[in-house]
Amino acid sequence: MFQITYQNSSAMKTSLYLFSFLMFSINVCFASELPTVSRLLLETPFNTKHVKKVLAGEIVTTDIVPVSKTELAQGVACLVKNTAKTNLDAIHKETWLAPEQHVLSSLLIPEHASLADFKGIHFNVQNKNELERFFEVKAGQELNLSLSEISAFEKLKAEQNNQLHVQSTELLIHHMLLSRFQRYRKQGLKGISPYARGSSEITHPGNQLNTSLEESFGLKEIYPQLYYLLRDYPQTTNASVNEDYYWYMVSLGDRPAVGLSHRIHSKIGAATLLIERGYYISHTLDSVQILVGLIPVQEGTLLLYVNRTWTEEISGLFARVKRKIANKIMRSQMDHVLKNIQICRNLD
Repeated sequence: MFQITYQNSSAMKTSLYLFSFLMFSINVCFASELPTVSRLLLETPFNTKHVKKVLAGEIVTTDIVPVSKTELAQGVACLVKNTAKTNLDAIHKETWLAPEQHVLSSLLIPEHASLADFKGIHFNVQNKNELERFFEVKAGQELNLSLSEISAFEKLKAEQNNQLHVQSTELLIHHMLLSRFQRYRKQGLKGISPYARGSSEITHPGNQLNTSLEESFGLKEIYPQLYYLLRDYPQTTNASVNEDYYWYMVSLGDRPAVGLSHRIHSKIGAATLLIERGYYISHTLDSVQILVGLIPVQEGTLLLYVNRTWTEEISGLFARVKRKIANKIMRSQMDHVLKNIQICRNLD
């Protein structure tokens, strides 16, 4: 489905609030006195009730006005439990794209990857139906594939006389993921192939992620080096920024999904920041951007966790109901990620 984004004053105001929060928090890291949780959170869509809950050791969540009919956006805040561990190691090794129990497998992809680096992706007997979806491929929302990828699976089906062979179908999926990884490493957002939806309609995950970047709380003003690295990647580099690449398999709606992510983490003064891009997901979701910040405050360290997810599952008939349900699921999953890594207070 063709993506139509819409900007409004409420969405822009929310984004300015949240990124003003990060800008302010980073600036005060250099001041003689750290800010309080209240002073920081009240500069954002979080309210006084949220402040009280955060100070009581709870996780609080606030909705962020989406910029598209197919975007979900939420922010979470909490006090970190152990301030002695509030460094990059506390966040950059975690899988933020999905709760731990939904992650079936994942692996670091080396810079110069080959097919061998994707051989760990397997569809077992229980997941055979998903493999058959690739084999019986067609344009639409059931799978996120480009027209050339659809043609490759159609050719494979013809060569195998309409008989599914697990190993050769998995191998073609490995080829597809390697190719998407290589194009992203070479061209960045512009290299992300669009998804064919049928009737000449397409979805552009690269455009979605670019919009998510532009809405990322004033990142350009807070830390321009990181903003330009993300926007112009891979043409722009920064020695102070660490990057990792992963393939992963997760369970989405009782179906295994394969995907690719780019994880960037850096120190910003006394704060730390992580951004994770899910630039390919095989179904249900189109793209994902995660932002996690650890901000020193008088009460310890405040964690800000923002999720911007694009999915056409919330569009069409009953869109309002779908969005309400999806927001509840997102909120639950974001809470669960924090509970799994036990980074927030009073969650043991």
